[in-house]
Amino acid sequence: THTHTRTHSHIHSPTHSLTHSITHSVSFPWSHTQTKFAQQEWEERSCNYREVVEKLITHAENVSTTDSDFLYSDFVKLARKHLTTNTAVDLQSLVKFAPLFVAGELNLEEMPRDNLLVMCDAVGVYDVVPDWLLALFPRSLLRDKLRSTVREVYESDKLLQRESVNVLSDVELRTVCLARGIDINLPTDELRTRLAAWISFSTERTVRHLPSLIVHSMVLSNVNKTT
Repeated sequence: THTHTRTHSHIHSPTHSLTHSITHSVSFPWSHTQTKFAQQEWEERSCNYREVVEKLITHAENVSTTDSDFLYSDFVKLARKHLTTNTAVDLQSLVKFAPLFVAGELNLEEMPRDNLLVMCDAVGVYDVVPDWLLALFPRSLLRDKLRSTVREVYESDKLLQRESVNVLSDVELRTVCLARGIDINLPTDELRTRLAAWISFSTERTVRHLPSLIVHSMVLSNVNKTT
């Protein structure tokens, strides 16, 4: 059920410095209190992760209609294992499934509206939009907003690939990780390691222009939270 209340600000507004260009900044000041709000925002987003994967599995099973769809079958097995064991999927193991998200039925163009809605919740799209209003948004608007959000993340990933994750302060690091679905409550060193792994994945030639794969990878590479 789509019940998430959007109370926090989106994090993709551009600023002038290099690191702020990378993080896309935030629309609230980073004090100790506001950091708690950011942590709460991550918790609320991650509560949607399990539903994202469940809906993805259902859709993949619906469109995979022949016994020869081995790639679909392998992907569903991986996603089911993720749900049953509640363990993060290694990002590089997802690269081989890229063809399913290119012209296959798992790209954004083919995703059911309910899938798009929960994907928006999982990545913080339309955080400040109430559910009753979001319910009126056309499917094309949800799809296009997801696409533009992923594009912004990719552009900042390219900057970080050149500059290194070590240029980020602790606050900037957590801002960047929030945008990529990474648990910002982790220790700083672990966040840098996870962010570096994410950038290596998201800038892969076969991955970088596939917004549906990017969004689902944000979810699959983390553990699921309970509501």
